[in-house]
Amino acid sequence: MLYKRGKFYWVKLKFMGKQIRQSTRQSTRRKAAVYEADLKQRLENARLGNSGKTFEDAAVRWLDEHHHKASWSGDRIIIRWLDPHIGRLYLSEITRSKIEELRRLKLQEASRATVDHYMACLRAILRKACYEWEWIDRIPKVPMYPKKTTVPRWITPAEFERLAKELPSHLEAAARFAVTTGLRAGPIRALQWEWVHGDYLLLPPHVMKNDKPMRLPLSRDARCVLKRQKGQEYVFTYRGKPITSKFSTRAWRKAVKRAELEPLRFHDLRHTWASWHVQNGTPIEVLKELGGWKSLSMVLVYAHLAPSTLAQWVDNAQEGSQ
Repeated sequence: MLYKRGKFYWVKLKFMGKQIRQSTRQSTRRKAAVYEADLKQRLENARLGNSGKTFEDAAVRWLDEHHHKASWSGDRIIIRWLDPHIGRLYLSEITRSKIEELRRLKLQEASRATVDHYMACLRAILRKACYEWEWIDRIPKVPMYPKKTTVPRWITPAEFERLAKELPSHLEAAARFAVTTGLRAGPIRALQWEWVHGDYLLLPPHVMKNDKPMRLPLSRDARCVLKRQKGQEYVFTYRGKPITSKFSTRAWRKAVKRAELEPLRFHDLRHTWASWHVQNGTPIEVLKELGGWKSLSMVLVYAHLAPSTLAQWVDNAQEGSQ
């Protein structure tokens, strides 16, 4: 129970036959209630036993086991943000209220989508610690914000050509390869000549989002893009060196602005590729395999149909009733 004593609220409870009185050092009842819940959780953790592992221990092991994955650098950025807040906490001390506190803190400086991205990483680490490493017996629920259904951004072939004319040569080549293959920016930046086998690519798992190798057939236009590249080890280079930074640079943004296509991200070229395919009659099941998606539902988000491709079917119901 909570009661006020002087400036702060105190908590009084019984644990394993003993009375515990402790100052919450909080002047509002709401914050004191959060403290009380955390105290009860810590006491329960002590009763059940603790592995002695902190979040920092889990984060170090996570990064060590995932160093080969494309998401590694992003995970490291997230962990660096989390560390000052929960790095020294025992895993069993990371409660639902602590996670809510983290969400509020991150929301002060980032969008809801970014908050969810950070929390998803935290949840993955906690699940690993619980179900695989067996460092803790249970994990708290990590809430996420409701997802909004958005229409993927895509551009027409004419708009793409307008953009291509404004891009510097290294970005123009990468962009043209994106709209002819549907590849994400990461695999394009990492693409090496040893992965190119005539009319197809053999992409290793560490550059793919789903961590699976992929054999990708190349269209005529994609092969034409490759013939123009002169990198020695990496296919797409800038001033002879591999491209390590994101494609959405200042040069990209300026080109998009000059082409009057704002807003447009490099990743939107993948949406564009999928949209062009569907509009030209590529079956959804085939598109799923070409794009390396896990499920058809993910393809439907990308592969929206243009109204003009639906027009030929609008009279079918009436014709069938005659």
